[in-house]
Amino acid sequence: MTNQDPNNLTPPAAPVKVAAPPTVSEQIWSEIKSREILMFALPGQKVSDFCTPVPIDPTRCFLVTKASATLPALEEAIGPDYECTSAEKYIIISRKQKNSF
Repeated sequence: MTNQDPNNLTPPAAPVKVAAPPTVSEQIWSEIKSREILMFALPGQKVSDFCTPVPIDPTRCFLVTKASATLPALEEAIGPDYECTSAEKYIIISRKQKNSF
């Protein structure tokens, strides 16, 4: 026999889900997605208008682009803090290592 009250209609407490901390890839994307990008001489465009993140590696941000001319404009938009490389159909963005001197 159990010690539970049969008249107790309170549902059991649901487990609390704790959100995982953002990965480096997610942090990079959140930092660059709203930056202005100069594409086709049109004003008011953002990186997120031409790039979409793909979750491949949590330490680097992999992007799929909508136009092949995005890479040079993206390099200009994100500045000297990030390194851009092209690999097949992806643009890979990582943080540049700071010099220790």
